[in-house]
Amino acid sequence: MGTHTEFWGAIRIQPRLDPGLAERLEDFFSIRHMRRDVSSLEESYPTAEDRKPRSLRGDGNFGPEGEFFLPTEMRDLSIKVDKDGKAFVEGICDHMDLNVPPKGCPSLYCDLDLVQPPEDNCTYLVWNEEEKPYYITEWIELIAKLLVPLGYKLDGQIFACVEGGLSFYTIKVEDDCVTSEEFKIPCTYGDEVLEAKYYNT
Repeated sequence: MGTHTEFWGAIRIQPRLDPGLAERLEDFFSIRHMRRDVSSLEESYPTAEDRKPRSLRGDGNFGPEGEFFLPTEMRDLSIKVDKDGKAFVEGICDHMDLNVPPKGCPSLYCDLDLVQPPEDNCTYLVWNEEEKPYYITEWIELIAKLLVPLGYKLDGQIFACVEGGLSFYTIKVEDDCVTSEEFKIPCTYGDEVLEAKYYNT
């Protein structure tokens, strides 16, 4: 499915993510097709209390494009929400939306992951699959702009190798400043992630 890309390194988030926010972010990372009809969302979830469990921040705000909506099920086809809110899926529209992102919320075709060392006061943001590299820089920027105003600090570099060496690039993060540069190799926090995932069990 798409371009084969391998990633090394990780981005460090300090302090350790709040457990509730970490859980919602992990749900958010499972999203694939992301066009939403905000009026349908608001009709299905008419009060702030209805919306809180289904919003990324847990505050009932889906955002202007519905980009912070957390669906309860994941499908490849988008269907419209019924008036009782029972038939919704993540797309909330009546046509397929493969790789058609709304403003401010890019489509995602690789798997992000959060790694939390048992003793360190930080969380690592990593990629754990080898799929399309499209929109990855935009996704990091979206996450950074969400977390930095909440008091979190982000830093690190992730090195990407596309199609076994067809091209290379590095994504660098300093708080909410995210840049991507081709043909750069340095990466960060790879050893720390391996330690947290495999050796501290």
